[in-house]
Amino acid sequence: MKVKFILNYPQNERISTFILDFFLAELEYARSAVDHELWIVSPWIYDFNFDLSTRGSYDNLWPGYAKSSIPFSSILKKFLDYQSTINIVCKPPHELVPFENFRIFHQTKERMTEIEKLFKELLKLEGNIRYLTSEQKRLKENILNLTKELRDTCSELRFLLDLFRESAKGHSNVVSFIQDIKRYEPNKVNVYYNYKLHAKILLGKLGGFFGSANITHSGFNYNDELFAYTAEKEILDALHIIVTNLAQSEEFRWRKKSTAYSILYEYQRQAGDLELIKEITRSDDLPEDLREVFELLGI
Repeated sequence: MKVKFILNYPQNERISTFILDFFLAELEYARSAVDHELWIVSPWIYDFNFDLSTRGSYDNLWPGYAKSSIPFSSILKKFLDYQSTINIVCKPPHELVPFENFRIFHQTKERMTEIEKLFKELLKLEGNIRYLTSEQKRLKENILNLTKELRDTCSELRFLLDLFRESAKGHSNVVSFIQDIKRYEPNKVNVYYNYKLHAKILLGKLGGFFGSANITHSGFNYNDELFAYTAEKEILDALHIIVTNLAQSEEFRWRKKSTAYSILYEYQRQAGDLELIKEITRSDDLPEDLREVFELLGI
């Protein structure tokens, strides 16, 4: 059979189980090979744990490792210990964490400050109405209704801000994961940014996967995804041509190596104003977790 199709459901074994077996086989090959290369192509790549509980002992790969699961990052670092070359193709940081979101966050915070000022003014008005005529009673009722509407609006805005913060932190995990792997063995890890990437491919020397699943815990375990596995040399050769084309191209400017990428340049293209970027990144109102995201991105 040239291609084996794999789904998370209704099979008893998830996609992650087949991916783990693939990595273990490639690691055994890489340990004695001098030319091993691994391609990881996915818009989203997160660190997550693979279940080892049904796959026996791995003292030959991780001596003394007795845990029932292992992080994806540990698997990749073992490849690097064996001098494998790892090529990662993913979305660029400015697509993962767009600057426009930070601008909206900043503007929303400013509006919330203005609303808080209105609260204070309304409370003053309410307190100044001592002896009420019927018309003033109606005025006070209007003030109270407006105050409630403003407070409801503030609650909604706070909820949206919290959602954005969680999204920014979550998407920046892709950046931090890749940076961690790159730092471990800089000369053996190549990172490529593809602005329009939607393909998902894992490719080694012995086999390869392609399909719909992002390289995430949910993609490999819970979502209704379809992956195809092949060990046919003809198909593997074709996949190798595809991944190298997805990685970089002189013809398509949205495919480039990370060394030719500048997030500040891309943020300037998104925002159209360098001073606005400086204003937002240096704002005293910027929460510490978002400040950490900027530092991670190198802004």
